[in-house]
Amino acid sequence: LGGSLSGQIDTQFRGPVLLGLTQDARYGLVAVSDHAWAMLDLSLQYQPAGTFWSITVYGHNITNGLHPVSGSESSSTHAITEAFLPPRIIGAIIKANF
Repeated sequence: LGGSLSGQIDTQFRGPVLLGLTQDARYGLVAVSDHAWAMLDLSLQYQPAGTFWSITVYGHNITNGLHPVSGSESSSTHAITEAFLPPRIIGAIIKANF
């Protein structure tokens, strides 16, 4: 059979962070924060010996964590909006070199 097999592991870590402050009628000024988190991405590529093609399988955000990256508050409605990193994504890529 033969061929080459290669893999890659990527991780992203972020410590606790203050995303913003909001004014609450009941509690006054309230901090909107996020705890520390880590995100894991994996990929594995196989290319058979003597061929022009390869296949890669991958997974992004393997732990499927819900990770906010930013937040804001509307000054008129006081609604808090947050943007998150994408959820778990698993896929495959078949590649041909000509």
